[in-house]
Amino acid sequence: MEISIDIKFDQLIDLLDKLTPQQFEQVKRYVNTNSPKNQQTRSDKNRLLEVLKNAPVLTEKEIQKIEEARSKIMLWRKE
Repeated sequence: MEISIDIKFDQLIDLLDKLTPQQFEQVKRYVNTNSPKNQQTRSDKNRLLEVLKNAPVLTEKEIQKIEEARSKIMLWRKE
């Protein structure tokens, strides 16, 4: 069963103003957890987390080579 109601934004604001503080908090929690933007953000965070989990990791030897290269570049710049 599906019900469709056509109300204007001002009417929605009026309805929200009539809610008790507890009811308003329920609506607020619902909107914050179910908004499309929030769901997109969660999806983006999950994708980023997966990328980071599967990303390559540098070995200590590779880190040492990078540090040595940086040191040589810094010396070269000072010349």
